[in-house]
Amino acid sequence: MNAQPVPPPSPERAEGPPSLSRAAKIPLGIRVGIILVIVGLAFIGVIFAWGYYNLRGLTSLQDLVRLFQGQYALAAVQSLLLEVGFFLIFDGILRILPRMRRWTRVGPFLILLGGVLLAAGDLAGFVYAPSMYGPADLSNIGQVLPTVAALAEIGSLVVETGMILSLIAVALGALARRIPPTPSAPA
Repeated sequence: MNAQPVPPPSPERAEGPPSLSRAAKIPLGIRVGIILVIVGLAFIGVIFAWGYYNLRGLTSLQDLVRLFQGQYALAAVQSLLLEVGFFLIFDGILRILPRMRRWTRVGPFLILLGGVLLAAGDLAGFVYAPSMYGPADLSNIGQVLPTVAALAEIGSLVVETGMILSLIAVALGALARRIPPTPSAPA
């Protein structure tokens, strides 16, 4: 009997399943960024649960202060998780795209800066919550709340600008990857 020739192992079998090989090609920074964004989005439920739980047991001004302090602290953590995550994702994508110029890195850093401003506004609300909501004098709210609101608005504007610039840079990088470089003419 003639022995049947053994077919050589396929590249897929040698390298493992395609899903695993593709996952291994994703840079670590992008994977960490995706995890941070998912955790940051999950904080929406945590903030809602904190407010719901504390509103049910609201009996004094001290409870109101604790409610707002918790909301501000959780919002600061959420801002940092989301914006650091988006920074890692966009920065990682732009690092692996070909022929990217320096200005394309501005977008991710604006996202990070905006996240820091948002967190700073929330931390200011956390620090000044006892003086804003504790006493009966409402003038304290008028002194502190505009600063918190201004930091939040500026941070949101910076984040949105960074997102737009990052998306434009990724789109340009994807186009540059599809268009082959033109050979330079001999001198």
